[in-house]
Amino acid sequence: MSLVAVNIGRRRFQASPDHLAKAGYFARLFESEGVPLTHTIDRDPTNFGPLLVYMRKSRFAVDVSELDGASKLQLFEDIMFYDIEGLKNLIEEDIVVERKKDEEAEKTRLVREKILADLCAEDTKPFEGPTTMDAGGEGCYLCGLTSHAERDCRFNPSNANMGNGA
Repeated sequence: MSLVAVNIGRRRFQASPDHLAKAGYFARLFESEGVPLTHTIDRDPTNFGPLLVYMRKSRFAVDVSELDGASKLQLFEDIMFYDIEGLKNLIEEDIVVERKKDEEAEKTRLVREKILADLCAEDTKPFEGPTTMDAGGEGCYLCGLTSHAERDCRFNPSNANMGNGA
């Protein structure tokens, strides 16, 4: 069986036509032009090695959850470009999981902010001056609200009104 040389961004890969044809890009190429001895693609070659391993072994060795956002996006674009069906679902699932994590974090932040605002409602006084959280900023270091300083916060142990509802 002859191998096809695939040149991607000045890197050369070799694979059998059968393995390459698992990607829709190459399947369409082989159907329209036959199997070439060499083929050149003007793309970043970074992800093609792991993608080629997947085409050979149906196993993807990259832990997508450990990639940063830019790398994940580049990988997703490469999977879409080469039209590798089995990996599209993997990336889409990871994107859904990341969005759910972001949504949960935002919900948690909003709930925390609401609870702290309710707990500190009686202590809201105009704040003047720096805090220990940020020497030049405004807000309470203890609960994170900007409506009062830590000296006036219910969570301040030195505050005589702490936790008694007064």
